[in-house]
Amino acid sequence: MKEKCTLIISSLAYALEMIITIAMLIGTGLLCFRLICSIFHLMDADPFEAYEHLLSYSMNLIICVELIRMMYYHTSDMVFELLVFALARQVIIDHTSAITSLIGVCAIAVLFATRKFLFTTHVLSADTDDEDDKKSEEENK
Repeated sequence: MKEKCTLIISSLAYALEMIITIAMLIGTGLLCFRLICSIFHLMDADPFEAYEHLLSYSMNLIICVELIRMMYYHTSDMVFELLVFALARQVIIDHTSAITSLIGVCAIAVLFATRKFLFTTHVLSADTDDEDDKKSEEENK
């Protein structure tokens, strides 16, 4: 009974996650249309403001696509990429104080350091284990 309830809950959660992913994909398509429309306003009275809107839409779309990929693939690399794009958007788009920009750059540096020193060793050991398993299977045949 417990296994059946767990299976029902996990399949329901997966179905809801896919519905949300599809809704985000449709929203991303609509934002792409808005991005294309905003390109035509680059030569308006204030081109810097129009360019800022264009850059903001572009970064939001990139973050949305990364979020969709993260929901679909469920890997730590997807989470990392999403966080990097979100922090980069914060540093590039929002014109706040120099301290806030410095904190954003430091946060990105911490993310890259985390990826280099924590993710790489785990991935390498997993790859090595997979290769060892394949070699032992071939030897057994």
